[in-house]
Amino acid sequence: GMWDDDTFKSLNKKPISDPWERCQGFWTYLHIKDAASACRMAIESKGWKGHEKFFLNAKDTMITVETMEAIKEVYPEVEIRQELEGHVAPIKIDLAEKRFGWTPKYSWRDEQFGS
Repeated sequence: GMWDDDTFKSLNKKPISDPWERCQGFWTYLHIKDAASACRMAIESKGWKGHEKFFLNAKDTMITVETMEAIKEVYPEVEIRQELEGHVAPIKIDLAEKRFGWTPKYSWRDEQFGS
């Protein structure tokens, strides 16, 4: 989902520890400021012209369980092609960085939201 500061603060106060919760989106999320910066950077990019689909999400997941543990519990039939460390989001966002230099800046785990 796309979240604002209040949602980040709320999650920080009551983190999600059940990997079955929000699993349909592979535990990904995005701060609205990161979404806005991605749109702006794509529009203003001089080195990229075209039409492509991009995944935009935070670098980490919204759950306290490590990503690999969550995947193995919720999606045991999925072939693991690459191990992910810690709470790394399982959806790659590197195409947006490659095309127009975007990377997300916000995480619900950031100190400014209560960590």
